[in-house]
Amino acid sequence: MDDLREIHKLFAARQFEEALAKIDGLLAQCPDCPSLLVSRGVVIQLLDHRKGPALSEAERSFLRALEVAPDHVSAIEELAHYYDAVVDDSEKAKHFARSYLNRVEPVIQEMRVILGE
Repeated sequence: MDDLREIHKLFAARQFEEALAKIDGLLAQCPDCPSLLVSRGVVIQLLDHRKGPALSEAERSFLRALEVAPDHVSAIEELAHYYDAVVDDSEKAKHFARSYLNRVEPVIQEMRVILGE
């Protein structure tokens, strides 16, 4: 848990290279952790790519997260954003946006019931 707090602090301080190193260290211990894989992809997108991994590494991290946990909504959401804003593939972006909405809309409806809306 302390490692995750440290990663969040590094992220907040915009120390992305250090955050990535910490995430990669944790992934060496737990290579199939979808949340770490998603965090890795997010951080990679924020790095200076002259010094860090290629943007395609972010995509690979998100896709690996989905291999491990096919319903991981954060991975699905990040892939929608990635294909929309990073690689400009509107078909893939729409696919993942639809997939995301299909998973979260039932939960949103449940929350509306709780709120009495």
